[in-house]
Amino acid sequence: MAAKERYCYQILKIHSVIVDFDGKPHLSKVPGVIQGETFNQWRKRILGPEVDNVVVYCPQEPRPQTRMHNLRVANSARHVERMFREFGKTKDNKKQKAVDDAIADTTAKFSNVPWETLEDLLAEKQHSLEPSIQDFFQRFIEYSRKSEEDISIEKLLNELIDSYNSAARMFREKVNKRSECKLEA
Repeated sequence: MAAKERYCYQILKIHSVIVDFDGKPHLSKVPGVIQGETFNQWRKRILGPEVDNVVVYCPQEPRPQTRMHNLRVANSARHVERMFREFGKTKDNKKQKAVDDAIADTTAKFSNVPWETLEDLLAEKQHSLEPSIQDFFQRFIEYSRKSEEDISIEKLLNELIDSYNSAARMFREKVNKRSECKLEA
């Protein structure tokens, strides 16, 4: 948000007043409300001596015959439009940050699994798993217990892929060796 629009937005949030002005306010943060303060006192305290042409936007009920063109010229609200446009960008940035944070939290929650979960899964399938598979997963459980860390899903999958690939390679080599032996005989 641009500096002036940010300052005006702070004024709106703290003082419930929409303003526009020329110049640069003397403060970076808007001070709080003081009861009984006049507009002149408020202007000097909030905006400072370097600011002039202060305009306060107030709701009004125009006469029915007033032309819209005259209202647009008299109440040129370009500054207010910019302020709300910048506010919208800030709001979008906050939403994007919330989405990014939620993605990061979800990734963190599901990138690891407690060793007890893997142990429970192994217990359910203990009669149908090959001993080498049980040993493979048991190594992960033991390491996790000792280190008191959850099991990394990524590490588990990498090890599983490497082991499966190694077993498939050994099987293929044995099959090829048998084929060669049969051809020689």
